Amino acid sequence: MSTAATPPASAPAAPAPDSTGKPGQAVFALRVVREDGSEFSGERRFDPTQQDARDIVFDLQLREGGPQPTKDEMDLYAAIGRVHDVLTELYPSSADGSEKRFRQHFVSLFYLARLALEGDSLDRGKTRGGRLAVELARNELKRIEDELIDDEEGRIKNQHLRELALWGTRFSVPLALAYLLLQTSRSGDLLHRLLSSLQIYPSVMANYLVLWVGCFVGVGLSYAYRKPRLALEDLVRLDADRLNVPTRLALAGLSTMLLVMLSAFGVFDITIGASSKLSSLSVDGQGSAMLAFAVGAICGISELALSGALSGKLKSVIPGGKSAPP
Repeated sequence: MSTAATPPASAPAAPAPDSTGKPGQAVFALRVVREDGSEFSGERRFDPTQQDARDIVFDLQLREGGPQPTKDEMDLYAAIGRVHDVLTELYPSSADGSEKRFRQHFVSLFYLARLALEGDSLDRGKTRGGRLAVELARNELKRIEDELIDDEEGRIKNQHLRELALWGTRFSVPLALAYLLLQTSRSGDLLHRLLSSLQIYPSVMANYLVLWVGCFVGVGLSYAYRKPRLALEDLVRLDADRLNVPTRLALAGLSTMLLVMLSAFGVFDITIGASSKLSSLSVDGQGSAMLAFAVGAICGISELALSGALSGKLKSVIPGGKSAPP
């Protein structure tokens, strides 16, 4: 979506009823252009059904002493642009099969924008009639948004869950293999001697490997729980922090491990239920793989609050420490 300013005309257009039904003059003139911004000729400028039409140009026709767009009109213009931006990102022209899905929403959006901001035109933009009331236009725009969400919500959610599961599996398989190797090796083996020289207990390391796996499972559950219904922007931007899936999983795993380690070393204490202290996960021979998995899953489900929880705990033990914003 783009905006262009039209120079003052020598003969202003005839007044037309504005969006409130009172006589006035529309300050917007709409046309469609190609994806690269190149123009169409003749009446094709007003035809959103043609395959090459991918963008809407809003000409602002501002004249000295003439009418100015109202706040409601500018808000509606911004809202239409928001829907259009989601459309173009959701249905790129390079993607196979996207043209039909893009076109049906784009056509509805263009004609709604024209009726609300420019006015009804029986002869391709030369004579402007009355305009649709802004409140009615908002309702229709909401209907277009809901239709778009209904069409794509299931596909987007399932696609993201599959991506979380895929990356979680990629990260978990080597961790699970390392856990199996640690648990089946015997005291005195080369691996045990190497870890002992590094002051690492094999059973403790195994617990932390399972902790990571549980965290990855929790992150997937977190998305499924907190997104029962997607908003418009969620179709193209799943979370406000804009992290991709591998980065999200890695940060959640690191935060979980750090939180548990600091608790285990007595910097602060975290308990699960009434008596299960996380310090047991860092004591050789006393840790529990099932507890480690459960703690990791709980932290993964609460991944969005992990940074705040960690900084909040540190604030209690570090003078002058500040909590991270929620």
